[in-house]
Amino acid sequence: MPVASPTFMKRHGDASLTSFLLHIESRPMLWAEWLAAYGEGAEDAFRGHRFDQFTLLIEAAMAGLGAPWCRHT
Repeated sequence: MPVASPTFMKRHGDASLTSFLLHIESRPMLWAEWLAAYGEGAEDAFRGHRFDQFTLLIEAAMAGLGAPWCRHT
């Protein structure tokens, strides 16, 4: 599910969801499936940073990387 800090939102506003995706390597299809389920185009679902551990992905999001707000959350 897309999440973002208030600081991230001030910096990026309502930029394209797929511009800031974070991925977990063990589940490469999750964003494509999520986007398809909510009627979003999945052509850019594989863009973004990839991590091999959830803890690293969470740290990256806390450091300011990651998906911005999406109207479907």
